[in-house]
Amino acid sequence: MDPKAPLKSHAEILKAVQELRLGHPVALPTETVYGLAAPVDNPVAIESLFKIKNRPFFDPLIVHVNSIEQAKTCFADWNPIAEKLANTFWPGPLTMVMEKSPRISPTITSGLQNVGIRWPQHPLFNEVLTALGVPLAAPSANKFGRTSPTTFQHVMDEFKHDNLFVLDGGPCQVGIESTVLLIEKTTPKAHPHGHHSTPHFQLSVLRDGMISADEIDQALSTDLKSSQSKNWTWLEKHQVDPKSSPGHMKHHYMPNTPLVLIHENNSSNEDQIRNDLNKKFAELPDVVESVKMIKPKSGVQKLSWMVLPDDPNLAARELYAQLRRVSELHPDIILFQIKKEHSEKPWAPIMDRLTKASSLILK
Repeated sequence: MDPKAPLKSHAEILKAVQELRLGHPVALPTETVYGLAAPVDNPVAIESLFKIKNRPFFDPLIVHVNSIEQAKTCFADWNPIAEKLANTFWPGPLTMVMEKSPRISPTITSGLQNVGIRWPQHPLFNEVLTALGVPLAAPSANKFGRTSPTTFQHVMDEFKHDNLFVLDGGPCQVGIESTVLLIEKTTPKAHPHGHHSTPHFQLSVLRDGMISADEIDQALSTDLKSSQSKNWTWLEKHQVDPKSSPGHMKHHYMPNTPLVLIHENNSSNEDQIRNDLNKKFAELPDVVESVKMIKPKSGVQKLSWMVLPDDPNLAARELYAQLRRVSELHPDIILFQIKKEHSEKPWAPIMDRLTKASSLILK
């Protein structure tokens, strides 16, 4: 939590809990982004989450818990892989996706048998969870497809007409959504002497976050003895149905002003960029995968460049706030230059968000 964040009174915590018990969605801070929360056992409140966000029902919600024990009640089965990762990364920005328990409704999972669960790090979210005593489904607190909120004011601006209660927890310290990890148990081969084989697991990162696949693999390998073999393998993203994770659409996180990514080896001057973009925007569909595309209202004239810090951790923290800040300057286009270093592994989650937030990419 940001040490400069305002301290919340007990009354504000109770107000958030009261609103949730009444079935009203509440915006709560996490270390990643602000979430729009509703109790998992209130189907009317869960449906209202989709409605207030304009979110299609095919996009599953992540469920938030305040302990490993509570997570176990949301999954059909708990396993050594989940146990190790929970003890290593929770509370924190890792969502684990496994088969759901009957406690989790098909509305939350968009009809899928799996559910994503995480234990957030922010103390205010955990205070609300503890007082409520029920896990909370909580997508990001923004309209569907738009830029995620990382401050109290971002949420207030997004839902200024919705009479939404927002708990102010200061700026989010991670700044982008959690890593989403799919954990699938595979059927072990029968042992020739009738012994039970050790179960094997297939892992896949469905959404990049600030906890990388390498860090996950390293955590799982920590206690592995030289005589043991790994009981997990990694699947590539293309081997897994992307719809099993939130934020899987081609376009997501989009600011109010069109974002265009441009490679640093593009030698066009600004006039050439304007001409190129005007042609490309004329060819761009109005809607892609249920997301309304952001286009300049009357051609491309005013350009504003967005610059992020060189440190990927700082860049992640500032990303969504920067998108909003530059958009408030009311340019026709926000430009972001893709540099060589942006292809390095630590930048993968940031570039994932920027690519999805962009309307166009210029080579």
